[in-house]
Amino acid sequence: MPRKKKSISELYPKSKLVNKCLLKDTKRARKKPAVCEHNKIGYKDLMYLLMQSQKVVANLAKVLASVEVKFDDAKDTVEYITQSATSQIKAKEAQIQFLKGALKREGVNLDETKQ
Repeated sequence: MPRKKKSISELYPKSKLVNKCLLKDTKRARKKPAVCEHNKIGYKDLMYLLMQSQKVVANLAKVLASVEVKFDDAKDTVEYITQSATSQIKAKEAQIQFLKGALKREGVNLDETKQ
């Protein structure tokens, strides 16, 4: 027995991006396209389906562009934090080396195993 496929909104009910991309549910969208006596779909229904498909593609493109912008911002933030942390680590290493040199000049043993 064939199973009915779930709609995209049923598959991903909590996804904000998927819901942004989907069209609003209307009576016309729920109605199946009319078929003529030759078992062919009328041009008005085809035009409607084409227009709805174009709207979905436009929505997807818009959401994709906004996600790209968010990822670019996140990338810039991560790069800034990495550079900041690297410079702080170098500064601390320089301080450690300076203090080691000062302790050696004072004659303090730096070998931790002998202490």
